[in-house]
Amino acid sequence: MVQLFYVSDILVNPNQWDNNRECIKAKVLINNIERNKINNKVSETKRIILQAFENLKQSSEYITSENLTKYVDRLINSDNNKTFNLVEDNNFFQLFQKFIDSSKVSTNRLQSYKVVIGKLKRFELYYRLSIKNNFILSLNTFSVDILDLFEQYLFNEVSIMEKFPEIYKEVPKTQLPKPKGQNAVTCILTILRTFFNWSIKNNHTNNYPFAQFKLKQEVYGTPFYLTIEERNTLYNYDFSYSNELEIQRDIFIFQCVIGCRVSDLYSLTKNNIINGAIEYIALKKKNDPVTLRVPLNNIAKEIIDKYKDYKGEKLFPFISQPKYNFDIKKVLKQAGIDRVVTILNPLTRLQEQKPLYEVASTHTARKTFIGNLYKQVEDPNLISSLTGHSEGSKAFARYRDIDEEMKKELVDLLN
Repeated sequence: MVQLFYVSDILVNPNQWDNNRECIKAKVLINNIERNKINNKVSETKRIILQAFENLKQSSEYITSENLTKYVDRLINSDNNKTFNLVEDNNFFQLFQKFIDSSKVSTNRLQSYKVVIGKLKRFELYYRLSIKNNFILSLNTFSVDILDLFEQYLFNEVSIMEKFPEIYKEVPKTQLPKPKGQNAVTCILTILRTFFNWSIKNNHTNNYPFAQFKLKQEVYGTPFYLTIEERNTLYNYDFSYSNELEIQRDIFIFQCVIGCRVSDLYSLTKNNIINGAIEYIALKKKNDPVTLRVPLNNIAKEIIDKYKDYKGEKLFPFISQPKYNFDIKKVLKQAGIDRVVTILNPLTRLQEQKPLYEVASTHTARKTFIGNLYKQVEDPNLISSLTGHSEGSKAFARYRDIDEEMKKELVDLLN
């Protein structure tokens, strides 16, 4: 192994330096402009050192600290590698909108991007009101410290709204903010990281605050879903006293036996029934279209036949998705599907025990399809051909828990 060294002209008080994050310590009292200037210069120098090292490897020269220094200095002085000026030459939010407009992702993902840009705008206003009155978000000065503050803002958005209601008048949203767990915050920060990667790729900045920022992993509990017996109990339950609940029960059961996402379910029409199967292109994959074909089992055929005279364009008489979610809980409770399941609280990340009907949703139908199939055939690629999961999706890892019956059989071997 060869150790190489490069001495830069960046001067920092050792007491102010964070060795782990390789930036100015977050709690050090220092002018923000100076802090950003140093942090950005460190990031840019590291990038140039790596580029110089790659150039050196491809040359015929020996790899020494002296040669590395020559390459680095040559790149720093090159017109093609001058660092971006700290004065923002591109409006942050205009660029973010350009990023959104150029993104080839699903409609739901695009909506998530728009939610993030709204949160960033409100964060900027909050920063002005609480920390620095002339603050603006900028690609080139967006530091790891600002990332830390944005993360804390996301966790505390509810209390901030109460303290600074003017923020939400200036940048309104359709719904009031709700408490967020780590998964939700990580999802937002992941989108922001994607924006920075796009910005660097398109030469809008050299600044990459995520280089010193540790993005926490999303954590999910073991999936809960209906057993085949529970599904059949629900399907055979007599809802003749309520036509509305009977319809939503039927739609939920149909979703359980074809495994589609609710967005795809609501897009289905009678034209999607082709030669004994449902065929559709998943909306989430519309920019990488693959036709999914799910053969109809007897239950699915019975439900389709039941609503064959429905005169709407859609396959079934759908209601709003929030109301559908509500009715799923209602029909499960009515049918006595009250098995206690363990869930991961998204806010506390602690396990909780709840009756299944209380935590069921549209996605429970998809999980019911996947979970029961996975018990029979542990082949993610075969199942993904029916569900539209990407090849190698990590989602299937959560279905590998051995069920209670199999566990009992294993323990009995010790008798």
